[in-house]
Amino acid sequence: MKRFCPERPNLRPEQVPRSGGLAIESGCPTGLPTEDKIILARFALAAFMLLVGLPVLLWFSWMREIPIFWTNEGGYPVWLRAVVLETYYPILLFDFLAILTYFILILRAPPRSVLCLRLDVTILSLMGAAFSFAAIYTVADNILVLLS
Repeated sequence: MKRFCPERPNLRPEQVPRSGGLAIESGCPTGLPTEDKIILARFALAAFMLLVGLPVLLWFSWMREIPIFWTNEGGYPVWLRAVVLETYYPILLFDFLAILTYFILILRAPPRSVLCLRLDVTILSLMGAAFSFAAIYTVADNILVLLS
């Protein structure tokens, strides 16, 4: 990636020092993160979403749509019902924004190799499929409730 400092356009690329930190540390006052930090943030976000964010969303969407969950017959605690009721849509929005952020981070720092590209496409496909499943499951059940 070509090193360029927008605040000091008269500098040649070899005059802009390399740094593992922010661009401020490298002599450029823009404060934009380097490509390596963007890649690290991208994979940290993917790990969080695949291990925590999307499983919680899928679990909540399943719990939300089974009728026995909302009755005392199911044996589910009241606090869990309150958590699912109050946090489902914020979690849905958070997961959508996290997937969108992951996609933007891919565009900001494109994969350097074919292996990284395949990994990014696989991760984005998994996240998109899980999110789509949760959203379609919720919408389909709501339509069934309206029709009955």
